[in-house]
Amino acid sequence: MKYQVNKGFIKHEGVLHPKGSFFNADPTEVEHLSSKDIVLASEFVAEDLMLNKDLLSGNQGDLHELPTVEEFGKLKPAKQKELLLELEIEPDSNEALRLQQYTEYYDQADSDEDV
Repeated sequence: MKYQVNKGFIKHEGVLHPKGSFFNADPTEVEHLSSKDIVLASEFVAEDLMLNKDLLSGNQGDLHELPTVEEFGKLKPAKQKELLLELEIEPDSNEALRLQQYTEYYDQADSDEDV
């Protein structure tokens, strides 16, 4: 069945899918994510076709991989805050706490790798 990422990023079969992207999965594999509205079952073929056209034309929009925790730590504060906001996390003003916020998110995304 086809699903759309509704919040943050989902790692499925080794591929990182950002918010708004589509991926195929068995319903039992994403049941826990569906119950939290992180992914939504997608029956909208038109939206999927639009996404495929963008990918074929080379316009991949916001597709990118999450930086590692070490890479995140090297970012300037403004970039750290921007990335946390993209992940729908309210960034802390303290750099050490921002690193902790990101580490928790990154570890969670990594643990969902088999989704």
